[in-house]
Amino acid sequence: MRTGLFAAGLALAGMLAPVADAGATGMNLNYVTLPQPMTIEQCKAYGRNAMQQAGLELLSDTTEAAWAQTNPNVLVSIYCLSEYGIALVAVAGPNTNVTAPVIDRLLPIMTSGGPALAPAPAPAPAPALGK
Repeated sequence: MRTGLFAAGLALAGMLAPVADAGATGMNLNYVTLPQPMTIEQCKAYGRNAMQQAGLELLSDTTEAAWAQTNPNVLVSIYCLSEYGIALVAVAGPNTNVTAPVIDRLLPIMTSGGPALAPAPAPAPAPALGK
């Protein structure tokens, strides 16, 4: 299991690499135990609800993660590892003075009984490029 989690952490860090290319030097990474068995879709809805409750702006989901931002410089991802009963929570931004308060706000929502399990509305799809 540790090898799988390590690999998932590396994959998540790779997904956040574009933020690092944009000048980000801070990243906080943690995990939470899901409150009950969930599918990936349920886990992403759980993550979206938590991010909404933390006051984050939702972005489009990917196959295994829900995404949000606090401003254009701070990116948040909840990467679902439902088969292990956990979700990785990552926050990337300009420095840890900026990212730490975001993860500190998000983790208690996810670990104190969690957000409501009803699905949060999915964010609107991004407009097509050039339109």
